[in-house]
Amino acid sequence: MNNKTIRWTTNLMMGMGTGFMVTGAAAFVIGNVSDADTIRTSAAMTVSSFFVIAASFAVALLEDKS
Repeated sequence: MNNKTIRWTTNLMMGMGTGFMVTGAAAFVIGNVSDADTIRTSAAMTVSSFFVIAASFAVALLEDKS
């Protein structure tokens, strides 16, 4: 892949990961904390966003530094 494709992919994945993390945190804060579905949903979104952000970091490492 060329550098523009890698940079575009990294930005897209970073945006998705950040969006999921913010949405998961907001669902936890706004929702009923004693509700199991709220905790499960917000935790799933936050954990999946961590892996998306980690994958975007791995894609960024593929970028040629020259």
